[in-house]
Parts: sequence; structure tokens; C-alpha cells
Amino acid sequence: MERFLKRKASTSDNSGKPLNNLRNDLPSMPREVDLNNLPSNPTERKRILQYHPNQREEIRRHYLIKGPCQPRGHDFPKRIIGNKARRFNPVWFDQYGNWFEYSLKLDKVFCLCCYLFRDQCGGQGGSDAFLTEGFSSWNKHIETGKFFDMIASLMNVVCASCKRTYMVQESQKEKVQEAIGSDETETSSGLNQELSLGRPRDTRWGSHYKTLKRLVDLFPSVIEVLEYVEDVCENPYNQRQANGLQIYFQSFDSVFYLHLMLHILGVTESLSQALQKKDQDILNAVSLVKSTKRQLQQFRVDGFCRLLEKIYSFCEKHEHRNS
Repeated sequence: MERFLKRKASTSDNSGKPLNNLRNDLPSMPREVDLNNLPSNPTERKRILQYHPNQREEIRRHYLIKGPCQPRGHDFPKRIIGNKARRFNPVWFDQYGNWFEYSLKLDKVFCLCCYLFRDQCGGQGGSDAFLTEGFSSWNKHIETGKFFDMIASLMNVVCASCKRTYMVQESQKEKVQEAIGSDETETSSGLNQELSLGRPRDTRWGSHYKTLKRLVDLFPSVIEVLEYVEDVCENPYNQRQANGLQIYFQSFDSVFYLHLMLHILGVTESLSQALQKKDQDILNAVSLVKSTKRQLQQFRVDGFCRLLEKIYSFCEKHEHRNS
């Protein structure tokens, strides 16, 4: 009799669950989206991996060309942090112009590069503070912001006239000649070239890196010009400003930030230059992000001691006060 009875094809897997239901459980392919309708607000965006695979590189390129979300005309709210009323400073848009984003909805900042490339980098590089949660501890930016404000003031004083710029160059030339005479420096081709301080441009971190590097090289000559301004200038405000700059830049805190930011900007220089190009190479950008994150993580793990050694050596060389 069995030959007259046909068995039905199995409609379930080993777990007893119907195969049709298993097919329904498979994740559906995301629909392609209109690039013109991509949200600007960081809190309204889907993660890159949630878009259609064929559009992910297009979407990355779209956001890179469009740039970070920076509502510059907004009246940023104040909040109490450490018993003080603090709020977001729009100047940070200029200081971190390539990647720094602000959400009006959450009053928090985000990282555009983290959003675009972190999923592709395997989710490495720390928490989601700059990716999905946002960051709002404005007090942590204050000391770094103060340092760059003082750098700007220093450039305004030292580079205020051709005479002061010439004084820096001549003072440095004399110091180089003295060092060569006492065998304290090398004389190979390309070394000991005439240097001058350059004003950093607000939206170009590469120019900040060059300025900090020159400041380290020309430090004693810059201090001499500040002393000259304090002694010779007839304007009381300029005298006080020159005196205040001397005190600040001969403190341990300023030397610490000088070397710390010089190292960080040096590590991120290649990435910064790549992200400023109009014709973006996504693969190269992703590779640079990975490389930069590895270097910063390595510095975080075992680079601090070497940094302190460099700072103390600088302080001893220039007889800084450790206060």
C-alpha cells in the first residue's frame, strides 16, 4: 500500500520550524536611498552598515564632500559643569573643522570621521562617545583651547612687525652659530636653515603643526623678543601682554601642552591633509584612519613616558619653572 501513498516533502528543519518561516527570518536587503535626502544631524543618521552595500562608498563620499554638521549661528545653551556655567564654543568649529560636528537636538558633539569609517575599521578605537552617544564635557576642552588662544596671542605679538620677526631670525642665527662653534649641533646640508614663525590658519591643523614645531626650535629667541617688548614698548597694555606671555610659556603646563599637541598633530598630519582634498580617495582615507588610530593607541599605551622625558629635557635646556 505504501507505493500508492506519496510522502510530502519536508517543510521544516530539524528544529521543527517551517522552512517558509526561516526564509522570512532572513534579514532583508536595505533599499537604496536618495543621497539628497541623507540627514545632516548626527543623531538622525543610520550607521553606514545599515545602508545598501552598493551605496555605502557613495554615502561616505557624499558626507565627506558635504562636510561636518556645524550650525555656526546657533545660540548654544549653557549647562552647569563643576559649579560653573559652560557651553559649547563655536570657535571649535574652526579649530577642528574637518571632523567636528554638533547636534542641536542633544547639545553634544560628534566625530564625522568616526561615523564614516569606524564600522569599516572593525569597530576598533574606543567607545562610541563621538559616534552615537555624543560628547559634552566642555571643561575638558578649556585647557587645550586656552593653549591655542595663547599661541594666537604670541603670534600677534612676536609677528606684529618686520623688526620683531627679524629679531627672532637674528637671535636664532646667533644661537646656531654658537652651537656649531661648541660642537653642540650638526652642520650637515639642509640643517640649521633660517627659520621664522608662521601664523597658523584657523581651519588648517597642518599650519598649527608647523607653528608649534617652529616654536620649539625658536623658543629662546621668541622669549627674548617678548622681553624686548616688555622693556621697550611704551604701551602699558602691550607690556602687560608680553609679560603674561612670558610667564605662561615658561610654565610647565604650557610646555606639556606644546609637546603633547605637537606629537598628536604630527601623527594626524597625513590624515588631515588627505581629508582636506576635494577629490577624496575612500580607500586611502580608510587606510590612513586605521594607521592613525594605531599610532595614537600605541602612544596612549607606552608613549607617555617618552613624552615626559622630552618635556623635562626641554625644561632643563631652557630652565623652565615647574609650576
